[in-house]
This record gives sequence, structure tokens and C-alpha cells, in this order.
Amino acid sequence: MQPKLRYKLLFLLVISFAIGLSTPSIVDAAEKKDKSARKAALMMQKMKQDMEAEKLAMQTQFDTQKKVLEDQLKFKEEDLTKSLKQLAALERKAKNLSADLAKSKDEKAVVDSKLTATQTNLETTQKNLTDTSTLLKKANDDLSFNDNQ
Repeated sequence: MQPKLRYKLLFLLVISFAIGLSTPSIVDAAEKKDKSARKAALMMQKMKQDMEAEKLAMQTQFDTQKKVLEDQLKFKEEDLTKSLKQLAALERKAKNLSADLAKSKDEKAVVDSKLTATQTNLETTQKNLTDTSTLLKKANDDLSFNDNQ
């Protein structure tokens, strides 16, 4: 049954039941006088029982759906908690990696400055070696010249 139709039937049933309760003497007199009135009262009672049964069924369905949704919510919350923990761990790891990167950059700068100093020292040493080699060759040439004389 469609929800609107159910509510209309429920409304009609409640109205009919209220009218029946507000005028019990008329219903009693009608039951005594007419069988059809008795049948109508029995139908009202049956409709009331049907509505109660339907209400109970709907409540059961509602409770079942509520349980399913609560379970899904619990699962999603656990998943969210797990994801947040993973995110926190990844953020800590990123922070550590950033610190390691900064440390590595500092170490690289020190190594680069040492390299520059070593290259400068090497160039100076090579120049001195070249100068010394030139002086040695000149000295050997002078010595050879002197020996020949």
C-alpha cells in the first residue's frame, strides 16, 4: 500500500473509532436494532486490529532499518578513526622526512664548501707543483750547463 493511502485509511479509521467511542449509546442501540450496525462495529474492530498489526510491522521494519544504519554508521566511524590514525602517522613520517631533508641539505652545503675549499687547495697545489717543476727543470738545465763547462 502506498504511504499516503495508508495514512488516509489510518485517519479514517481513527475518526470512525473516535465517533464510535463518543457515541457508545448510539452504537449500542444500533447493535440491538440492526445486524448491519453490529457488522460495521466488528469491521471497525477488525480494521483497528489490522492497523495495529500494520503499525507493529512498520515498527519492526523501522527497528531493523535503524539497526542496519547504526551498524553502517559504526563501521564508517571505525573506518574514519583508522583513516585518521593513518593520516596522523603519514603526517609524522612527512615531518620526519622534512627534517631529514633539511639535515641532508645542511650536510650537502658543508660538503659543497669542503669540496670548493679542496678544489681551491688542489689548484694552488697544482700551480705550486707546476712552478716547482719549472724551477727544477731550470735548475737541472743550469746544473747540466755548469757541468758541461
